Amino acid sequence: MKMDSITLWLTLGMVSLCMQGCVSYSQPFIGPTGDIEICASSSQDQGFSGIVAASYRFNSCVKNMKAHGYKKLETVGIIGLLFYPKDASGFRIKKVYANSPAEKAGVVRGDILSAIDGHKVTDSHELTMLQGAPGSTVTITVIRNGALDSYKLTRAVCFYNRMLGDIAFEPAERR
Repeated sequence: MKMDSITLWLTLGMVSLCMQGCVSYSQPFIGPTGDIEICASSSQDQGFSGIVAASYRFNSCVKNMKAHGYKKLETVGIIGLLFYPKDASGFRIKKVYANSPAEKAGVVRGDILSAIDGHKVTDSHELTMLQGAPGSTVTITVIRNGALDSYKLTRAVCFYNRMLGDIAFEPAERR
């Protein structure tokens, strides 16, 4: 069986790729308190062994993230809040992400989350109720300067901006 020159060069190219180079995987996750963690794995190992090694490390990281309540960032609707660990006053908002549903509604850094959909928040695992299907709504009640304010927010999808090391919400007019 004779090979034409194009088939030969393609075959040699594929063999070369399998024997050299590196591979990397990366996926951002969001935790119950709004923190962002990246599962990333790369390998400088040669060929298929490098692919297998990097894939194994990446898949182990993903499994661990999911076991701790993290979700793939680009697949879940969020409102754009990051919380401090709970203290005597409750869950204080550490950051309101730019262009997020929370920012657009007027939620500010320092507000204290009191309730989600009328349910008083007492545990960090309850913060996952802020996450849901993109386009679905959630009502939050916050305490600001001793007064209660409620906001009905529509969960939005965001993406991880690798340049800024932060999450970004696509403006509604671009969707």
